[in-house]
Amino acid sequence: MFAELGRRLLSEATSYKPLAILRIGVGVILLVQGAVVWDYRHLLLDEHGLVPWALGEALIDPLMPRLSTVAAALAPLGVSSQQTVALVMGLHLLAAFGLLLGLGTRACAFVAWITHLALIGTGAAYTYGLGKLLVIALFYCLVMPVGREWSIDRKLRRRAGTAETGDDATLSVLVLRLHMCLIYAAAGISKAVGEQWWSGDAVYRALSLPQFQQFDPAPLGAFPLALQAAAMGSVAVQLLYPVLVWTRLRFAIVVLAELLHLGIAIFLGLWLFSGIMIVLNAAAFGESLWRTIRDRIPAKRVGVGGARGVKVTIVYDGACPFCSDYVRYQDLKAAAESVELVDARTDTQALERYKIDAADLEDGMVVIVDGVPHYGAAAVTALSHLSKTPASPWVAAIAWASRPIAASRVLYPILKLGRRIALTFLRVPRFSRSLETTPPLPPHRPPPAAGP
Repeated sequence: MFAELGRRLLSEATSYKPLAILRIGVGVILLVQGAVVWDYRHLLLDEHGLVPWALGEALIDPLMPRLSTVAAALAPLGVSSQQTVALVMGLHLLAAFGLLLGLGTRACAFVAWITHLALIGTGAAYTYGLGKLLVIALFYCLVMPVGREWSIDRKLRRRAGTAETGDDATLSVLVLRLHMCLIYAAAGISKAVGEQWWSGDAVYRALSLPQFQQFDPAPLGAFPLALQAAAMGSVAVQLLYPVLVWTRLRFAIVVLAELLHLGIAIFLGLWLFSGIMIVLNAAAFGESLWRTIRDRIPAKRVGVGGARGVKVTIVYDGACPFCSDYVRYQDLKAAAESVELVDARTDTQALERYKIDAADLEDGMVVIVDGVPHYGAAAVTALSHLSKTPASPWVAAIAWASRPIAASRVLYPILKLGRRIALTFLRVPRFSRSLETTPPLPPHRPPPAAGP
């Protein structure tokens, strides 16, 4: 019950693409990290390296996997400790590559997770935040359906005709979002209680540390207010993130967080740490931000009022009585050369044919005018410009009110919420779930005609 409530109220993610971003991003980070560490493996991970196994492994939990355990198991086969390190790292990189491609996704995630634990456990003296974040990200790749999109596994299932079952991606994305909020809240609070972050001294010290120093920070000492602003800005972004990310300011706060990590990468050289944070943000909120941008870009092209000879295709959820009525009462023949109405609930190939995500039909329809797709509020505005005054009073009222795109952006979230509530009471299943039902669910009513 609570999971369902969370999916409806806190997450708009309905496709598996955010989870695919997580999988691909983690795979890339692991491969880059492995390429960097490979040349230093004897120094950092060898049994008799800078920090011997006996000392390094004493710092970790007894239940953590260890290179010494693997070496002891392989010793009877004549495998040396150096060969053990190379073998574990090679297996780790191979699993990371499989994770990147989405081939044997869960198996690769498990192998990458276990070998990563062994490597960071033995190299505990050199591990910082990146290692911990990768443990979390790999665990999510293991338990979440990250291989359902942009993966070889998906292509193999399609070729074999194997149906993909299971819930949609919203609960997984919601977990990612809540975890990101916890990470930023904890980081922001820990900084806020330290005096150095209010004075700006923390930023100057970080830039001065030998392991992070990218340039001589001495000239910055002449600009204490700039250092203070940078420090306080970092704290503000991290404290505000868990709050603003659930509001209309989501776009702004996520972009600021990504810029913060980009700054950390440039000025402190922590490219991999910043990379994994950018990947986690993209997986948690990337789809939402992209839909916001996409809804605004086509909206500038909606000026089709009075144009004749255009070709219009409307892809909608036929099981929704509101979508059916809204499309049925639009008189588009006066402005359009041809009008095609596509009920994606019964036409199972519609999404692939028009390159539309199931998420686009969760709360409305997609209007394609001369090959240009319009989504969300822009779709409602496009219809209002293309049609005559609808016969239905309620459709006419919405069409009139949504003609200005600015008004449509205000009205659309209200319509979307009302539709979700109504469909819940009508027991009409969500569009994304209907795609996993075989045979497809019948429409709520026959496909409507293009006129009144």
